[in-house]
Amino acid sequence: MDKTELKNAIYTKKNKDLISFLTENFFYKKGKLVYEYKNKVNVINKLELSDIRYGIARMKSLDEEMDFFKTLPGILTLILAMIASYIALFDNQLIPKAIGLLGIMSLFWFIINSVVRVRKERAVIVLFRSLLEDAKDNKEKS
Repeated sequence: MDKTELKNAIYTKKNKDLISFLTENFFYKKGKLVYEYKNKVNVINKLELSDIRYGIARMKSLDEEMDFFKTLPGILTLILAMIASYIALFDNQLIPKAIGLLGIMSLFWFIINSVVRVRKERAVIVLFRSLLEDAKDNKEKS
């Protein structure tokens, strides 16, 4: 990876593609050597200050977008209320209750999988933002 490739990724890649790019290049991966990480951090330090600032802003935006924990409680409450209403509607019938229970279990499975995925993606965003902020501080001191 060189400076141009990193700059193009920061400015032009779609969010999902950018996160994949950052994961591949900067996030811990078993078998990567220390010098590989250091070389990639050096590429960040070679970026111009305006590119670094834009990268920080983009990481802040991505982090805010990925923070679905702010809306999760409201959505979860609404969905659970709907499922509870469905179960109450068919109070004495076993099959609709089983379907409602299956819906609740599916919902929790989806939420757990989403939380795991989002936490990893946010970790990549936070790591890269931190590296950009360090590079910005170093450039401003020079």
